[in-house]
Amino acid sequence: MRQWLMFLLILCSAGWSVAQNSDRIAECQALLIDALREDMTGKREKAIELYEKIRYEKEFAGVANFYLAKSLQALGKTEDALLAASRSVQADPANKWYLLLKCHLSEQLFMPLRAAEGYMELAKLEPGNYTFYDNAAFQFKSAGDFKRALEAMEWARTQFGLTTEIAQKTAALHAASGKYENAVELLEAYLLRHPDDAASVEQLLGYAKATNNAKLLSRVSTQFGASPLAQANDSHHASVEARLRDPSVGLDDKLKPLIHQLESADKSQPAAVRSLLPYAEMLLQQYPSEPKSHCFAADLHYLLNDLPQAKKHYIQAVEVGKVPYLVWDNLLQCLSDLGHWHAAKRFATRCLDYYPTQFLPQFVQVNAAYQLGDTLQGGALLEQLERTFRFRKPRSPELLLLKAKLSKASGSDSEDLWKAALQGDSFGINHLHYAIFLCRKGAFASAQQVLDGPLASTAQRPSNGALLARLYDCLGNGAAAKQALDAHSSSGAFVNAEHHRLAAAICEKLGDEKCSQYHLDRAQLLEEPPQ
Repeated sequence: MRQWLMFLLILCSAGWSVAQNSDRIAECQALLIDALREDMTGKREKAIELYEKIRYEKEFAGVANFYLAKSLQALGKTEDALLAASRSVQADPANKWYLLLKCHLSEQLFMPLRAAEGYMELAKLEPGNYTFYDNAAFQFKSAGDFKRALEAMEWARTQFGLTTEIAQKTAALHAASGKYENAVELLEAYLLRHPDDAASVEQLLGYAKATNNAKLLSRVSTQFGASPLAQANDSHHASVEARLRDPSVGLDDKLKPLIHQLESADKSQPAAVRSLLPYAEMLLQQYPSEPKSHCFAADLHYLLNDLPQAKKHYIQAVEVGKVPYLVWDNLLQCLSDLGHWHAAKRFATRCLDYYPTQFLPQFVQVNAAYQLGDTLQGGALLEQLERTFRFRKPRSPELLLLKAKLSKASGSDSEDLWKAALQGDSFGINHLHYAIFLCRKGAFASAQQVLDGPLASTAQRPSNGALLARLYDCLGNGAAAKQALDAHSSSGAFVNAEHHRLAAAICEKLGDEKCSQYHLDRAQLLEEPPQ
């Protein structure tokens, strides 16, 4: 149904009337509908054959090439898909969906400049959508074009003003291009109006440290107050920076003091972790092809809950050289937290080529298959996983939960599996999943009973907020669902695209359109690129 709705939207915006009497128009319409039908039933080769017949028809070039691109993409023919998507944009440059697909395919093929230019075109179509400026800046930066990345952020600034996110990201772009004075000037201008923004103060202090600017450090500390970074040992930081700049010192020796600092910090000390980011940037510039420099940057971003950046550097680490299993573990956990299941499945499979006896990559394979709706493959992978670890006792609650969910998705009786999954569930997570399962099959009283049961206080921890929100939403309590999601976010837990889509739906039900649109924009920003 969703694909048909998209088809109608595109049809309506294509600039021609479906009521024309031309025989050729009618014939093309019939071919397009037949192609969509074949596509929806999984017969993509046949669908492609039909799209090919009308892709050069002027009135149908946009929509036919769009769906042709999606079919080719689904078959892994990404280069051909990009060519088709480009033709759809040529046919109708003002169509948002055509441009979005072209951008996503360009990203998938690691063509950041083409993706960035596409996002800027989208920003012209929807100047009130910050996500497009942000994506354009990120892609221009990935292409090494800092000038155009900064131009994208300046366009965003003209639309939205100097917001916190724009100030911090623009300053970071200046710093990454070596123009620390511009970064400092911008943040100081921002902080004059927002002196209590601790994160921006820490960012400014980080640049003071990175450039060994004692005057700036003193001025900022005096004007905006002391902070963990400002109180840090100056001589120690100077020593670390001198070591990083010394060409006679190897990468391992440069990393040792940084890793020591990182080990003494954690998520409860974001300022201490953030203070290491300028050093990570220095190492990436010096050693762009070394896995260790990317691993260090990835770990910092992961601790700071910037999972998209963590994902980027973990992937680059495993792409440029062999890495310890722990790096793969972190990458798979990061992809799972993001809900990027296509990538999770792909990298879990690659990980097993190097580490075939590890539990997590096999578990991620099963979970990815379930999340992507492939219950048949999920069941087969689960059987393989259980055979491999048949002597491990007790079985993990996460595995028992996944087994119950797979059984339910395949239409089998899962009650006994749910009972097994609930045993030993000390954190209440499996109980919440079970309550959602009961609620969705209409057993509302039973779902409420689980929620109010002996694990109520444990299950309703803020870190379980996303699950609680799903349950409350199913039970028709929108206010409680919104409160649970807010608690989840404030707990420091990562909010991925799926969570934002849930929040958008809840806000819409509560009549808060601004809240709903905000979460839809965030979901789009965090969505996995089409595979």
